[in-house]
Amino acid sequence: MAPDRSLFMQGGQTGILLIHGLGGTPLELKSVANGLHGAGCTVHAVQLPGHCGTESDLAATTWRDWSAAVEKGFWALQRSCTKIFVGGLSMGAILALQFAQTPRANLAGLLLYAPTLFYDGWSVRKQRWLMKCFHPLIGTRLGRRYRFVEREPFGVKDERIRALIRTALASGDSAQAGVEGTPALSLRELYRLASVTRRRLGDVRAPVLIIHPREDDVSSLRNVHELQRALAGPVETLILNDSYHLITLDRQRHLVTQRSIEFVEKRVAEMGIEHQRPRQRKRAAQGSYFGRVSYMDPKDWNQFFPDEAESHEYYSACEAAQRSPRMGAVGGWLEDRLAAVAPAFSMRYRLDVSLQSRCGFLARVARRLASRLSFPIVCMGSPFAERCHIGLRPDLDAQERGAAIAALVDGLELRARHEKVSLVAVKDILGMRTEEISSVLSARGYVRLPSLPVAVLDLTGMRDVDGYLATLSSGTRRDLRRKLRSASAVRLEDRHDISDVHAELMALYQSVRAESRLDYGDFEELPEDYFAHVADQLGERALFRLYWVGPTLAAFNLLFIEKERIIDKFLGMRYPLAREHNLYALSWIENVRLCLSKGVRTLQTGQTAYAEKMRLGSLLVPSSVWFRHRSPSLHGLLRVVAPWASFDRNDPALARTFREASA
Repeated sequence: MAPDRSLFMQGGQTGILLIHGLGGTPLELKSVANGLHGAGCTVHAVQLPGHCGTESDLAATTWRDWSAAVEKGFWALQRSCTKIFVGGLSMGAILALQFAQTPRANLAGLLLYAPTLFYDGWSVRKQRWLMKCFHPLIGTRLGRRYRFVEREPFGVKDERIRALIRTALASGDSAQAGVEGTPALSLRELYRLASVTRRRLGDVRAPVLIIHPREDDVSSLRNVHELQRALAGPVETLILNDSYHLITLDRQRHLVTQRSIEFVEKRVAEMGIEHQRPRQRKRAAQGSYFGRVSYMDPKDWNQFFPDEAESHEYYSACEAAQRSPRMGAVGGWLEDRLAAVAPAFSMRYRLDVSLQSRCGFLARVARRLASRLSFPIVCMGSPFAERCHIGLRPDLDAQERGAAIAALVDGLELRARHEKVSLVAVKDILGMRTEEISSVLSARGYVRLPSLPVAVLDLTGMRDVDGYLATLSSGTRRDLRRKLRSASAVRLEDRHDISDVHAELMALYQSVRAESRLDYGDFEELPEDYFAHVADQLGERALFRLYWVGPTLAAFNLLFIEKERIIDKFLGMRYPLAREHNLYALSWIENVRLCLSKGVRTLQTGQTAYAEKMRLGSLLVPSSVWFRHRSPSLHGLLRVVAPWASFDRNDPALARTFREASA
């Protein structure tokens, strides 16, 4: 793992977030950071993912990873600072601009040091030409191995500093001077970032200070002219006459620092005067989105979900295990206080996911065609949870709760607009606050569809397993007792550490999936290291129950342990051994026994095998999906077509259960 070279200097309530360049390190901003801290600011210079390590580390990251790190740094500063400036060097300046385009940014100002929208300086003409020719090959094996080696003048005009950089590069210590070569994959990510940012420069309204060298060897003055033309807010510009690209290290670094301090102090003073003038009332509610749940402070998140196992740690584990669907979160703010949060994700939704049970030749053809069709969707909720965890601050009254929920929807729609996605959805609304949430979504034009319900077993009033069995029909009791006769050959082992069996657990889970005729795609596909990350993050709240027949691991359950509920999250089995020993029935009884021994009265068992679970005493808690298309005409079409693709119609087990219940 790369060393952490990020800088944090605690000061006053004015915060400065600094971002280094591609292949660089936070140390290249240390001079400016020291100066701003000396002026009374709290300064945080972030370390971007993949940096300060190897070239392979850098090539494994994307501009979205870098952007998410900027968002995390901003969130950290926001907890202690009332006014925040964001600044960056080279690519870091472009990341600052990209972040300023997000509605929640609300920045006091931007500090752009040698911004690089265009890679067109006098020393990189050859690399620029090669990159244009080489671009189609970057995704190939050859392209992934190609690198552009750093050559003199290294972005520095000062000979003494250049010699220090030369020595640091020769030593191989990338934490000091950055990597010697830039992978072609990483340069492609820089181009993608610049392209995305250029399209929305008009959305940047914060005051901007641009400091750029006239003799920049990496990015010409064309970059300054483009920003002066396109930015919507006031722009101040300083052109340096005795520096190359790395202006925070070069001969005029002290001038860069001094001018930055003056800009910040001037802007803070202006904001102070504005605060004394009569102002329009702030908007009561505002939505925002975050690149990852893990970038939020665990305390900030978990306060909304006390005692829940599917917590900040759980969603962080999911994010660590999986890159697609792309995870994140939305927040709702009331008067600058975080009032609501919910997980969110982006994915490509396969059309055949909604066509599971249709029979006949034409239906099979339709499913085959639909499996090749997908469309982007931004969704509140999680593919790794059976309900949408919408958390609301407990001190809100009914009107404030409605405003906070509406702000969450605002944040979701902001994410959709930012990603240029037209279809927005809210997945699996059930339980508390269902009516309030549904009311807000309906008022916003969202359309409701039934989703897969959740099976819940209520054990209230039962003292032991015999008491539970007494609540079942006589036929079900006889069947269970018959199946449990083979239990003597099975050994149950409870674990929290699965480091030696996690690969085998995944194989058993995939075995259960293979037995099913259903395919819900990314909604049931787990990454290979999902169980390992969950075990690591949740600790004793994640209980793995292993069922052994002799030396063979025949089945397992993953349970989430809470004070008032146990969630039977996932099941894996080895066939035909699991059937021979009736391990589904055995695991069910053992989970009931565990609940009763802990005084837990609710066993939640998920969204499959509904008929069997109802036979064993469970009730089905209804759930719903809400969606809206940003195009009115397409939204109208979806309103007509979508009911035919709802889960209650198309999940075979659920449809059969409903037919039997109504017979």
